[in-house]
Amino acid sequence: MQHASSNNDTRGVVEFGTTVLTVNNRLARTIAAAHAQAMQARGHTAWQTPAVLPFSAFVIREWGLLHEGQSSADSGVESSTDGSGLPRLLSAAQCQVLWQRAVRESAADGLLSLSAAVSSASAARELLLRHQALLSAAACHEQIDALAFLRWHARYEALLRDGNWIDVVGATSALAAHVQAGSSPTLPARIRMSGFELVTAQQQTLLSAYHSVGVDIRHDAPPQASSELLRVEFSAPQDELQAMACWARALLDAGETGPIGIVLPDLETRLDAVEACFEDRLHPSPNVRMRPELAARVFNITLGRELLRMPVVASALASLQFLLPSVDSQCVGTVALSEYFADSTAERTQRLALDLRLRDAGARTIRMSHLARVARAERAQSLSQRIVDVIELAPRPRRSLAAHAHCFAQALSVLGWPTGRTLGSVEYQAVEALRAQLEALATMDSVSEPCSTAAALLMLQRLVAEAVFQPRTAPAPVQILGVLEAAGMTFSKLWVGAMDDSQWPPVETPNALLPAAFQREHAMPGASPELALRRAQGIIHRLLSAAPQVIVSHARADGDTPLRKSPEIASIREVDIAQLRLSALPLPDAAIAAAAPRLEALSDWRARALSPNWKARGGSRVLTDQAACPFRAFAQNRLAAKGVARARAPLDP
Repeated sequence: MQHASSNNDTRGVVEFGTTVLTVNNRLARTIAAAHAQAMQARGHTAWQTPAVLPFSAFVIREWGLLHEGQSSADSGVESSTDGSGLPRLLSAAQCQVLWQRAVRESAADGLLSLSAAVSSASAARELLLRHQALLSAAACHEQIDALAFLRWHARYEALLRDGNWIDVVGATSALAAHVQAGSSPTLPARIRMSGFELVTAQQQTLLSAYHSVGVDIRHDAPPQASSELLRVEFSAPQDELQAMACWARALLDAGETGPIGIVLPDLETRLDAVEACFEDRLHPSPNVRMRPELAARVFNITLGRELLRMPVVASALASLQFLLPSVDSQCVGTVALSEYFADSTAERTQRLALDLRLRDAGARTIRMSHLARVARAERAQSLSQRIVDVIELAPRPRRSLAAHAHCFAQALSVLGWPTGRTLGSVEYQAVEALRAQLEALATMDSVSEPCSTAAALLMLQRLVAEAVFQPRTAPAPVQILGVLEAAGMTFSKLWVGAMDDSQWPPVETPNALLPAAFQREHAMPGASPELALRRAQGIIHRLLSAAPQVIVSHARADGDTPLRKSPEIASIREVDIAQLRLSALPLPDAAIAAAAPRLEALSDWRARALSPNWKARGGSRVLTDQAACPFRAFAQNRLAAKGVARARAPLDP
């Protein structure tokens, strides 16, 4: 099948009737936003929203339309109450539950980690279907892990058949057959592929099916080669990061509107350091004031964080432990000191006293009925009454996950979460993300059995722990991305950092449940170094063509570990850092130090006078503290300062 190339700029107007399929969500949002900007520039005040979505979302949409079309066709026919017809598409969370059942029912004794087995098995099934490969027992060559996967996979597919269900990767293959047979009720006029380095065999089959029924298939033309490639070396990764931020600041000061791209292969491992560095350089605050809201920053980090790390979400999950007969004292402290619950400001002192009292008691767990009495004794009346209401709400018997999800939402409402204070934009989005996870928990009801409250809480915690939270913000001129997030993107200026031989080419790991020879035969990711190198070369070639000017850099050492430049960038002309325009603005702490008046020096070496009857206590511990830290000895033995008590473990050493 011949595919026509499209010369459309991804930042231009999406042609009417075109469905744009992208490699990730980031590129889909970028193309949709560029379309809106182009329509506004043409003077339009209203326009039809273009269909721009990732490939998997396209499959979900088309399967839903196919399902609706069949339901409409069957609505006037008498029959079909036997559950026949198109399978119902399951969400990722529902598929995880089915995989757990399949592995648990067919696994032999000795399985170390159910969650790890489920994750590997799910990824192995996706590889098989994406590459249209059939794994037989003969191909496993008596490999225990591969044979175990065959049993798990057979049980998983049996569960899908019994429930008349299908997962997204299975729906992709099934959709191709329905389109080929002419069963699809609606067809796009044309499909435009954007940002795809490689098209899998399964994706190609689906595109061929659409092409066979008259749908025009187009691929975005690759970007033109960059006119200027520069390479810079730094002594350490911290110096490289500072230079990137100063370079972006200098471009913004010169009036560059962007998008300015910063691409880091190791962004996930350096996320906190990257965010702190760019905040210091792009949003310096020498005065005592808050940093700008996330939505108001001039830079945007595309890599999301774990939803569980958001304080408003962590406090909610801690409070749901109140539905159990006994609760961990640490969870009580989290709720008592959180500002997201009702009356948290009015009872701040009383709730702090409650937390200190529980710490002094040293108990790791506390019964809920006793907790309500202790809260009342500390005069935290509102919290005490809300705890009583939650106790009455707590379910005792095994219930469906939908009933548990409803109970969890009620408990949060009873505790007044999150009404303790006005939420910021990012906090509000985190609250909505948690509510979406509660809805996902409820949908798992159709593929799971009734369970206890503790088991339902564990499932919710697992969902939240696996969820990636990426708050929606206004378009920012500086975009900080990982390599995968940058797929298909174009920039006005681009800096690709951390291009040393330890980061690039990236290490690809084969699936542990599929035979190595089988993976090499079907060219699966991680199957061989040669395949990994070819993929890495394709990615770096695309990055080096993503902007008129591209800077690549690497550090010569990371601590005591020497680093070398990646072979993929060795041929690029090296320049000195002095040849790049970097901002010379000092960091906030340096600006404060430079503007501060000269401080008066005061030698205060005398402690307060001792009373005549004062006696040193502690014995030899006084000498031990003095040898370790004179201030600690003074604070503990003269001022009688002590740290906050912590709960004791059930067993002493």
